Amino acid sequence: MTSILVVHGTGSRGQQYTDMYEEIRRRLVERHPSLSAGDVLPCPWGDTAGSRLNGGGASIPEYDTTKGIGGVRPEDYELVLWHQLYQDPFYELRLLALANNKPGGVSLGQEPPGRRLDRGVRNLQPTATTGLETALKQGGMFDSFIEARTKVVRSDAYLQSLQDAPQALNDYRTAIARAIVAQFVADCLENDTFAPVIWDAALRDKVIEELTGALGNADKGIGSWIGKQLIYLAAKVGVQELAQRKRGALTDAVSPAAGDIIMYQGRGDAIRSFIRDHINAASSPVIVLAHSLGGVACVDLLTMEDMSNKVPLLITVGSQAPLFYELDALYSLGYGSPLPPHFPKRWLNIYDLQDFLSYTASKVFPHGEETATSHKNRPGIEDVEVDNGQPFPLAHSAYWFNPHTWDAIEERLREEEL
Repeated sequence: MTSILVVHGTGSRGQQYTDMYEEIRRRLVERHPSLSAGDVLPCPWGDTAGSRLNGGGASIPEYDTTKGIGGVRPEDYELVLWHQLYQDPFYELRLLALANNKPGGVSLGQEPPGRRLDRGVRNLQPTATTGLETALKQGGMFDSFIEARTKVVRSDAYLQSLQDAPQALNDYRTAIARAIVAQFVADCLENDTFAPVIWDAALRDKVIEELTGALGNADKGIGSWIGKQLIYLAAKVGVQELAQRKRGALTDAVSPAAGDIIMYQGRGDAIRSFIRDHINAASSPVIVLAHSLGGVACVDLLTMEDMSNKVPLLITVGSQAPLFYELDALYSLGYGSPLPPHFPKRWLNIYDLQDFLSYTASKVFPHGEETATSHKNRPGIEDVEVDNGQPFPLAHSAYWFNPHTWDAIEERLREEEL
């Protein structure tokens, strides 16, 4: 029976890896009835061989830091907005409040539109409709919906945006729905909590569609004039962090992810040995499914050691191995040298243009007598582009919630007669 070994990437530890591994295993078994749960095997190298601050962070001085990005294409406006909302869930509501420069035109004795919408938002229950309840449960939001909504309705941005809201409330319903989802995502990221809606853009949009529908409008997009102005303004302003963090807190946020990369370049033997032992312990043949730095380690391992009788197919997702090779920084192989004959006959490499930690492999690795500058595709290496619908850095881990990722993997597994 074929085994599939799931090799994680940078920074994955403990429950975080377990949650993601369970999601990957569930989807593999769903797509391939011939697979049992026991055929999809974990390879949690981070807990044993990953980096850690051995001195408790003694090397880190205290100072504040900021970061930001700017310069987006017109087609990226919604992506830019989501990047901003993940940092500041009330961003769109603040812009709506600024746009309210005219009274709503309420007749004497008539309830203001903003007050009417506010009442609907505050009274909305996660069981309001079957569609909303299902979407919230699928996204992992059901139990925390009330908490996220409460944070939104108590914010100054929310209250100010509804103060002089016009009769046409479509933009407001959509902005409130996005704010609730963004607040939930922000809470999850702050508490290191797993929820599918964080990574799955289609599921995120489905939750918003159901929320706006429950509030009286099923339009989840950005189609109105006001909505377009909000996105153009977001693009002009750019996406910037709104809060400064201590350097120690910033290091905690990026470590052990950055630490894993640094440590691997200098002392990667332990990680490769951990993966090798798990491959050898699995039933043959073993299909290796590796993410991020895990893909780099697997390329190195399968280049350095002949495991051709064990591993017929390597799948890398969001991997930096091609870049390391082009920079002449790949541990196992100097730039210009071909992959050895014992390297897996097939290598599927999946990337996303919004994932700035993913790279293409087929044009950079030479084969046989070819040189790296010939730019001929090496037989057996296939790059597949997917769109995770998320801004960076969420795009780097969102592959597992993108059906196109699984379509590509499923096709290759079928070809392996799995």
